[in-house]
This record gives sequence, structure tokens and C-alpha cells, in this order.
Amino acid sequence: VRQDGKLTPASPESLEGAQAFFAAVRAHHEAAHAVVALALGATVDRITLDADEAGSLGAPPRALGGVVFQPRDDETVYAKIRAAGLVQEACFGAPGVKAEGPGLWTSVCQNTPHDAAPIYALPVEARVPALEDVSRILAERQDAVNRLASELKRKTTVSGAEVHAVLDVVVEHVVDVE
Repeated sequence: VRQDGKLTPASPESLEGAQAFFAAVRAHHEAAHAVVALALGATVDRITLDADEAGSLGAPPRALGGVVFQPRDDETVYAKIRAAGLVQEACFGAPGVKAEGPGLWTSVCQNTPHDAAPIYALPVEARVPALEDVSRILAERQDAVNRLASELKRKTTVSGAEVHAVLDVVVEHVVDVE
């Protein structure tokens, strides 16, 4: 993990670097879930960085934040939305914070296993295309992720209506990559 020019190793043996990185990019992680949800046609009801609120909204016990979105009935769309935070961390980080080095995906997944699980539930041949699709969506929408993350840092919890107001755009649907 490179932050402010310093490299902190992250490995399966030592999650210190991954945890420091996640603390630095947590708002971007949660914002990425929301941006991908909107891009895939889901609605976003709320985003929070408050662990207690996330727990009351149904987030897994280790979650430090959460996004409430609908619908959840399409397993591929659900997996993409859940993986969005991991892809944000692995590919884009946050301004001034970038993950790098071997073992990156393993370290990131170990730090937030509840977000990785839906991707691993997909058929093997669908996993890479799903992650590539999420990466493309996020690459095209980093400005939206940054704007939403800034608002989330400022307020801790953002309603679905506020998400739309912050983004100030209607996010167009993205057709699934075959």
C-alpha cells in the first residue's frame, strides 16, 4: 500500500498494510458500491460509514460501512455491486492512496471477505468478466466515486436522494458484458 509516498506491505501473514489502506479508502469503497449499483440499474437507499448503522441495516458483522440497494434478486448484478468496493481498492484506491504489489487481491479480499463471497458464488467462467465489467464501470465513473466519497466523509451517512443530488447526473445503464 502506497500512501503519502510510503510503502506499507500487505500480505496474508500481516494485514496491517491492508487495514491501513482500507481506513484511507473506506469512503471510496462504499461510494463505489453505490456508483456501480446505479450504473447497473439498481436503486440506492442509503450509504453509511457508521459501523453500528451498517449493522442495523443488515451489513455483515465485520463491516465498517454499508450501502443499502435494491433489487438484489439477480445474482450477477448483486455480485458486481458487492465486488465494487474491492475493485475500487485494488484498481483505483483513492486520491493519494494506491494499492500495489503481489498478493494485492488476496489481502484486499481477506480484509473484506463479505464483499468477495458473491463473486466466488458465481460460476467460475463468469467471475473474471464480472470483475472486468465492474472495473470498466468504475474507470468511467471515478469522478462520481470521488464526489460521493467526499460527501460521505463529510456527512458519514448519505440518503439515496442525496446520492443523486451529489452526483448531479443520471447514471446511464450499462449493458452486461457477455
